[in-house]
Amino acid sequence: MAITVTGINHHHAPLAVREKLAISPKGLIPILHLLHRDTAARETALLATCNRTEIYGVLPNQADVFMDWLLSYHGGTDRSLKNYIYTYGGEHAISHLLRVSSGLDSLIVGEPQVLGQVKHAYQAARHAGTSGRLLSRLFEKAFATAKRVRRSTPIGRLQVSVASAAIHLARQLFADLPQKTVLLLGPSRTTTLISKHLQTHGISRFILAAPTQTPMTAWSPGTMLIKLGECARYLREADIVVAAWGRGTQLLTMADAQQALQERRQRPMLFLDLGMPRDLDPRIASLSGAYLYNVDDIGRLVSRNMDQRRLALAEAEAIIAEETEHYVRWLQGLRAHSLITELRAHAQNMSADLERQAIRQLRAGDDPAEVVQRFSHALRNRLLHGPTMALRHAAQHDDPEALDLLRQTLGPGKEHPR
Repeated sequence: MAITVTGINHHHAPLAVREKLAISPKGLIPILHLLHRDTAARETALLATCNRTEIYGVLPNQADVFMDWLLSYHGGTDRSLKNYIYTYGGEHAISHLLRVSSGLDSLIVGEPQVLGQVKHAYQAARHAGTSGRLLSRLFEKAFATAKRVRRSTPIGRLQVSVASAAIHLARQLFADLPQKTVLLLGPSRTTTLISKHLQTHGISRFILAAPTQTPMTAWSPGTMLIKLGECARYLREADIVVAAWGRGTQLLTMADAQQALQERRQRPMLFLDLGMPRDLDPRIASLSGAYLYNVDDIGRLVSRNMDQRRLALAEAEAIIAEETEHYVRWLQGLRAHSLITELRAHAQNMSADLERQAIRQLRAGDDPAEVVQRFSHALRNRLLHGPTMALRHAAQHDDPEALDLLRQTLGPGKEHPR
């Protein structure tokens, strides 16, 4: 069995490419059922965020079945996308999930939000029934490792989250930040987090464009709720627009933004498009008075504390290596335990068969001494058949390592306790 991860992320592909292979984190369970049905995977889990789409699985052998499935799920017509997809197996796949969960593989190193997304992926796999013993142990190891990294290194204290980066941009553009109005496009974890950060900086007026069934318990009392389809009508009132819907539908066009800017007499507007796929027309960036940033732009803005961040990263990587080794040892022990169980069952069946033969011979009146000799001779031959064949094969193929291993295992000439 091989633990494998196949995916695409911000390190390997630009935003426009990631959009083509994106999977919504909502509705993962039916997708997991499809994945499990269409591949030879024994276990599967899907991690979907604004910066990555990754399939984790346990396969009979390392192969590219997940890559083919991912392309097929999205139509399979653009084979050039293969150039952006990575596949890691074994120890590399294990350490990759541990790094992702700890925020070391994020666009903004150390950001904590990805851990919740990894937990969501694991819960979906459990509910879908596609996470078995190996993936369950791996994800639990990832959660414990992330906790250890944050407790033992400065990585958590040095992280700059998407939300704090958004505040930094807003403060740069608006000196009177508390007087501004914020339009939130799509209720999501990201918009909730950013709105809370903006509230702590004095902003009290929010307009939330959302489906009509959206509960308002997570939002401030002053939040005005509108339908998603009405967001263009209210755009002129917004100084800051935060979009994190990521459903593949363009919520605001260039024409919408241009009309709003004209009505605002070119007073500046900050657009934060944090959805994946993007929610806003990228051409908005060309308009005078419009300041548009997407998730890749946010990542490029974060560059402070680099020396301390590198030190913290080195400490965190050492923890990742140690925890990866622990999981690999557990995996090896699990395989050894399975082999030992099979070996013992084989020996038990062998001895039971010979015992039955000996009992029949004794009941037939055979000399007990001869019965014991025949039993001993037959047991010796059966026990030595496999090792003898392995020794001959190793000698014929001039394999000194295998010969030495068999010599250590069998220990000829050594006395055994009675």
